[in-house]
Amino acid sequence: MTAYRDEAAFRRDYPLVWFLTLVGPFALTVGVLFFLYQLAGLNAVWQLVSTAFATFFFFGKFVILGGSEGDLLGCALMYFGSELITRHLDRDNPLLMIGGVAVIAVVLGMLNRRYRQFKSRHAADLSHDQPEPSTETGTMCERAAQPKKEQS
Repeated sequence: MTAYRDEAAFRRDYPLVWFLTLVGPFALTVGVLFFLYQLAGLNAVWQLVSTAFATFFFFGKFVILGGSEGDLLGCALMYFGSELITRHLDRDNPLLMIGGVAVIAVVLGMLNRRYRQFKSRHAADLSHDQPEPSTETGTMCERAAQPKKEQS
């Protein structure tokens, strides 16, 4: 198989492989969860799924912010953080939930600020690369019908 520059060409040449790349991960996940359900029961599957959701929605933010070394560091931080929370804090503590929401709000604010800075810098770079706007008036057909002006 050769490297493709666009998804449409790959989809046209290999429709079954293209479809399997979309459906395969979900089907495999459901299959593994069903196997675990048969092996360990519903409680084990529920614990695994709830841990995965918590990891994705809360601790995943720290992995993203960790940069290129985020894989190992992020996994270690998530593991250490979950052990720390389980040992020293009551999971039903309302301050824990309020603190979590506050941390997420601060992270979102920082990301939003950084995005706005990046967007304004990118817009400024694009404005320098654009040609000057035309001062001609009329539609394209009207301009094409007009005689060309002589350059002096």
